[in-house]
Amino acid sequence: MRYVCLSLLCLFIYSCGYSLVSNNPSKLDAVLIYESTPLNKLLVKNIKSNQGYVGLNLSKTDQVDLKIRIISQRIGKFLSATDKNLTPAVGSIEYSLDYEFILDDKIISQSFYDSELYPYNTSNILSNDKITEEIKNSFLDKALDDIKFNLIKISDG
Repeated sequence: MRYVCLSLLCLFIYSCGYSLVSNNPSKLDAVLIYESTPLNKLLVKNIKSNQGYVGLNLSKTDQVDLKIRIISQRIGKFLSATDKNLTPAVGSIEYSLDYEFILDDKIISQSFYDSELYPYNTSNILSNDKITEEIKNSFLDKALDDIKFNLIKISDG
C-alpha cells in the first residue's frame, strides 16, 4: 500500500509539470556591466571567482551571448530595539540588488532582497563590525545563488 501511495504521489507531481531545477551544464559567454563602486566590485569579484558554479564564461568583449548589468546594490544598517538602559540592543542589516540580463536585445529585470537581525553589542563595537562583515558576505553569496537560479530559469525557458 505504501508503494502505491508513493507511486500515485510521484505520478501526481509529474503530471503537474513539477520538475527539479537542474544545473545547466552548458556555460554562457557573458560580460558584466557595472558601475565601479566598492560593493559592486565585491559582487563582481564573487561572480568571477565562482564562474563555474554560476555557469558563466566571463569575457571582456561585447560579442557575447549574455550581458549582466548590475543596476544598483545597497546595504543598510539600522538599530532598532532598545534594552533596559535605552541603548540599541538589536541591529538590522538589509541588502538589495537590482540587475538585468540582456539576452538578444531582450531585457529581463531581476531583483533580490534579504535582511537579517543580529544582537547589537554596545560594549564591543569591533565585534559588531565583524558580525556585519560576515552578514554582508552571506548576502553576496545569496545574491550569487539568486543570479545562478535566474540564469537557469532563463536558459531553460
